[in-house]
Amino acid sequence: MTREGPIRNLALLMQGQFVSNMGNQIFDIAMLLWIKELTGSAAIMGLAMLLTGLPTALLAPFGGSIADRFGHLRVVILSDLVSATAVGCVVAVVLLQPDPALAITALCLGNLVLGLSASCFTPAVAALIPALVAQPQLEDAERMAREILQSLPTVMAVLPRDEVEAVLGVLPRMT
Repeated sequence: MTREGPIRNLALLMQGQFVSNMGNQIFDIAMLLWIKELTGSAAIMGLAMLLTGLPTALLAPFGGSIADRFGHLRVVILSDLVSATAVGCVVAVVLLQPDPALAITALCLGNLVLGLSASCFTPAVAALIPALVAQPQLEDAERMAREILQSLPTVMAVLPRDEVEAVLGVLPRMT
């Protein structure tokens, strides 16, 4: 394998992670705005976010074991497919505009599935990095991966408002 192969694979993994995480951020923002418009309840907004984050926080240690047992790449792909299916179901519910209680329930269940999926996905991706780079470059590669993933909120914060509105619809003014 040429020297460019592992570096290229790592770069592709990090690019995919960046795009995936940006999509997650956009989904979270759109979901919160939709819940706020539908219910006006900050408590329901908090519950929806809790159902995404709590499974990830509680189950991530087990997610690493699952990824080790079934294969890191297989778990990454399966987790992405599960997440895409959950988001697709939530979008379908939003487009069908059912009873608000049913819509909120579907959204909360979708967030729960996203959180469960992330609890396996994140450790599986982290475990792929050592397989992609040689030991001497491993520390630099892991640092680069952390920096790329931690830079996402900064990127989202500096996006022009018009571009965000084009993706999410009209946002309320914070004045």
